[in-house]
Amino acid sequence: MTDFQIQHLLGRDEIDIDLDEIAAYLRDQAVLVTGAGGSIGSELCRQISRFAPRQLILLGRGEQSIYDIHLECRHRFPDVPVAPVIADIRDPLRIRHVFEEHRPHVVFHFCSGLSTLDSRLFLTRYAKKMPFRSLQNA
Repeated sequence: MTDFQIQHLLGRDEIDIDLDEIAAYLRDQAVLVTGAGGSIGSELCRQISRFAPRQLILLGRGEQSIYDIHLECRHRFPDVPVAPVIADIRDPLRIRHVFEEHRPHVVFHFCSGLSTLDSRLFLTRYAKKMPFRSLQNA
């Protein structure tokens, strides 16, 4: 019998995550998550909430899924202000309004509505016009 190692399952080495660095980066920041109602986006919202952002902005197209993660975050993390936003990432005027209203410092993009290439082009083009820090290659 062979000892099991996580690298065998992943097909790569483990990645060490510096939680203190992540906490310092997100603490007291307005954080926007696109696709916040989806499986990856909602889990990211749960993880981000642990680091005490100034505000967590939940952006998605599905009213029910955004409502559900909004209620969960409010219940589990009562000290974190949560703003649910129903919007389509493909609507530049609506997204501009969201950015002007909420002024996010950090954006995590997990929307499945666009292909990877299209979403990178959209966010790159839009990010140049907005005063916020972005995560490179996130």
